[in-house]
Amino acid sequence: MKLELAGVRLPLASFTLEVDAQLGARVTGIFGASGAGKTSLLEIIAGLRRPAAGRVTLDGTLFSDALRNIFLPPERRGVGYVPQDGALFPHLTVRENLLYGHSLPTAPLAQSDSLKGRLTLEHVADVLEITSLASRV
Repeated sequence: MKLELAGVRLPLASFTLEVDAQLGARVTGIFGASGAGKTSLLEIIAGLRRPAAGRVTLDGTLFSDALRNIFLPPERRGVGYVPQDGALFPHLTVRENLLYGHSLPTAPLAQSDSLKGRLTLEHVADVLEITSLASRV
């Protein structure tokens, strides 16, 4: 996997987030002080925010290019994002939140149901260590 953030710039309240990075590791950690722009960066990658400048690509797929006014919507990126505040859809269970946006069949969902054809609910719950919380609202 290769994530490229080229000249990405996003003005925030007290500073401008600027990122130039090529990430090729399977897992990458982002850390910094509160208010440093970590969440804003993740939101740019997920497509929840549009950068003012720069280009974002993942494995050769162009997610956004501010110069050419290209912006792939979040639902077409295949990127998962779970905000730390946990305020997704409070009326849904953890399992239903994880499956949100997926074409849901009318039959009850099984733990092996596919998430966008690449991952299973069981795999995602295992990675996030939340298997025991699946039925919790």
